[in-house]
Amino acid sequence: MAYVNMDDVIQIIPEFKAVDSSLKEYQNALSLNYQEMVKEFTEKQDQLSTKDTLNFTKSQLDAKRIGLSDMYNRIQGYQQQASKMFQDRQRELMAPILKSANELIWKIAKEHGYTYVLLKEALVVYPQADDIFPFCKQKLGIR
Repeated sequence: MAYVNMDDVIQIIPEFKAVDSSLKEYQNALSLNYQEMVKEFTEKQDQLSTKDTLNFTKSQLDAKRIGLSDMYNRIQGYQQQASKMFQDRQRELMAPILKSANELIWKIAKEHGYTYVLLKEALVVYPQADDIFPFCKQKLGIR
């Protein structure tokens, strides 16, 4: 029986850095869109807090407030949608990485005669000698 930290294995898969970078860029783009929406909302909200509102009729003010409320709801919806979009992209891009990590662990287990490989994250006590991560690094040519 052996163990390994799956996060460590994932991070040494050669394609991981490119996927991680791509996910960070995607998250930044989603975040930028969100920030722009919030900025526009804040500007419109600030406009309703100035003396300039004295020039508007009650119905104009009500329409602007309803528009602001709708914008707020769109922002909240976008936040939820962006979170789902990111999770979907992450799942899509990480699937081959996870597959490679699992295949690597299977190969190491077979080569070294391990019938069980547990996730280190699930263990409380474990002997240092049964960690297969060094074998994973060696198999990928990492020192």
